[in-house]
Amino acid sequence: MRIEGKIGTPTPCQTVNGRADRNGDVLELRVTARATGDPCVQEPGAFLYTAQISGLDVGGYRLRVVHQLPGTGSPGPRTVLDTTVTAR
Repeated sequence: MRIEGKIGTPTPCQTVNGRADRNGDVLELRVTARATGDPCVQEPGAFLYTAQISGLDVGGYRLRVVHQLPGTGSPGPRTVLDTTVTAR
């Protein structure tokens, strides 16, 4: 299963990482952006990402994509997608 998305950040000087977890029929992709610590312009940034979840049995799953921006003053993790998908 391929997932494409975009995470907005408070500055363009960020590193973006992702982690996928499975709990039964619930798949969660957690995308985290963290400041690099380098001097940076104070303007919003955005990053495109692609994730691949493999090894799924055929069937239906609930997919949740969560974005988080720790250390930015942004509220905690935010669910940006919560939908049902089918693996074939």
